[in-house]
Amino acid sequence: MDDIRLLTTEKVTINVNTVDLGYIDMLIAEGHFATRTEFVKYAVKSQLESQNNSIERTLTHYEERGRKVYVGMARFNHADLEEIIARGEQLDVVVVGLLSVSSDVSLDLIERAVNSITVYGVCRCREEIKVHYKL
Repeated sequence: MDDIRLLTTEKVTINVNTVDLGYIDMLIAEGHFATRTEFVKYAVKSQLESQNNSIERTLTHYEERGRKVYVGMARFNHADLEEIIARGEQLDVVVVGLLSVSSDVSLDLIERAVNSITVYGVCRCREEIKVHYKL
């Protein structure tokens, strides 16, 4: 579990004004949160939950327009892409989370299987693939 978590978490740095930071520290001192990180994670989750309808509408919009939507993690390796090509498909992909493309996947191969890629989150693949798909 920890290995997967390490692969699917990213560090984010934010600037907070001193008064807001003081309020956060006060809530920590009062026992509402253990750390600043815990507070920020809670705030992010709360905001995402409050925007859930917008998120769902957006994902549905992508799917209705024929895009293949992955939430969480999408992994493409050589065999996956060859299978897509063999089916005569060319995907338009939207990833919310992590896109991982195996290092043995060439730009030529992925171009034959995937028309477009949009990543909301993190992309781990060869630089030439990132450049081609503007990731």
